[in-house]
Amino acid sequence: MIIIWMLDEQGKDRHDVEEPVNIKDLAAKATEAAMQELVRGHGWMRDEAESDKLREEMKEIVWRADARHAIRDNTVLCGGLVGEGSSPFIDDGRSLVYITEHLASSPGAAMTSTIVVWDMEKREERLSLEGHTDRITWVGISPDKATLASAS
Repeated sequence: MIIIWMLDEQGKDRHDVEEPVNIKDLAAKATEAAMQELVRGHGWMRDEAESDKLREEMKEIVWRADARHAIRDNTVLCGGLVGEGSSPFIDDGRSLVYITEHLASSPGAAMTSTIVVWDMEKREERLSLEGHTDRITWVGISPDKATLASAS
């Protein structure tokens, strides 16, 4: 997964000013409220072991919600960056080159790899190049930006 973080004028994450979420405390509060409702309204017996399990599951839920919130203004791309020696940015940073890999849908078929050029300003795919049947290990762009070469 690739996350494109949007930065402010000073090069800092725009969300750094937000108060961090205390996941443990919030999960404990949510668990206690849920357990009170279950005991009072649904006839459950209070069971510490069950409360502990619910609290752990609630921590996971709060953590995931906080992670989604943290990247809400960012772009998340499914793929990976190109191999060593390759710069992922082209056009003076206006485009990002990344790789996606797709497993074969039928047994015995080959994996396919795709090179994607992402437009950073428009936040959309500008170009998708398919053809590799092995993992792409390198991508290079010519100085005049007219040629893209790749190796697998």
